Amino acid sequence: MKTMVGWFALAGCVGLFLAGAAQADDKSRPDDKGKIEFLRSVDLLGKTVKNSNGESLGNIEDVVIDVRDGRIAYAVLGHGQVLGFGGKMFAIDPTALKMAQDNSAVLLEASRADLEKSQGFDANKWPMEPDHRWGGKADDKDRKSDTARKDQGDQKPDLRRVSGLTGTSVKNNEGDTLGGVRGFALDLNHRKAHYLVLSYGGVAGVGSKFFAIAWNAVEYKALDRSGTRVFVLDARKADFEGSDHPGFNWDKWPDQTDNRFKARGHK
Repeated sequence: MKTMVGWFALAGCVGLFLAGAAQADDKSRPDDKGKIEFLRSVDLLGKTVKNSNGESLGNIEDVVIDVRDGRIAYAVLGHGQVLGFGGKMFAIDPTALKMAQDNSAVLLEASRADLEKSQGFDANKWPMEPDHRWGGKADDKDRKSDTARKDQGDQKPDLRRVSGLTGTSVKNNEGDTLGGVRGFALDLNHRKAHYLVLSYGGVAGVGSKFFAIAWNAVEYKALDRSGTRVFVLDARKADFEGSDHPGFNWDKWPDQTDNRFKARGHK
C-alpha cells in the first residue's frame, strides 16, 4: 500500500513538473504583441477606405516616406471624383489607418460629411506632415525622435512617394545594378517602412527573385553627375545568384529582413 502511495505521489510531482515546464515554455514564446504587422505597398495603394459604418471614404492614393530613415510621414486619401477633376486629397497619419479583418478595405474613423465639408491639400504642394484632424497619435517616442533630429541639425525630411520609389534601381557603390524596387513592407502602426523588396534577375518580372532588404541597409542617393538617385546597397550580384540565395515567394512576404545585409553607417 505504501508503495502505491509512493507511486501516486511521484506521478503527481512529475505532472506538476511537466505542467510547470509547459507553462514556462508558453511564456518563453513571443506573443502576438511582439510580431511586426505590415502591409504590402502593392496591396495598400488603391485600396478602398471605409469607416466603421461601412461608408466608402475614397481610396489610398499613395504613401509618403522620409527616405533618410524610412519613416512614414502620411498616407494620402483620395476622396471624391478622379484626382484633379473635383476630388480632394487628405494627408492621413498612418496610425489612424487599420486594415479590415477580411482585408477588403482600410478603415478610418471619419465620415463622408466631414470630408466633403473639409479642405484637402493642394495637389501641387504636398504637405510635410499629416493632417491630425483625421486621427493619429504623437507618442513620446515620436517626439523624442523629432527632437533628436533637430538637435543633430538635420535638414527637413526628404519625403518621397511610394509610387515614385517603386521601380527605382538598386545599385552598389561601384555602380553595378543589382535590381529594382518592386514594393515595400509598411508598418503603419509604428510609422516605418520595414523593408524594401529587391527584384533581381528575370525578364519583365518573369523569373525574378525577391529579397527583403532592411531600410537601414540602403541609402537613397546619386552615384554620378547625372543626379539620378538610386538605392545603394553594399552587396554584389553573387549575393543574389544560385540556389543558395533563392529569395522569397512573392505571395508570401517574410516577417524578417535578409540578415546578410548590415545597417549602413549613419552620418
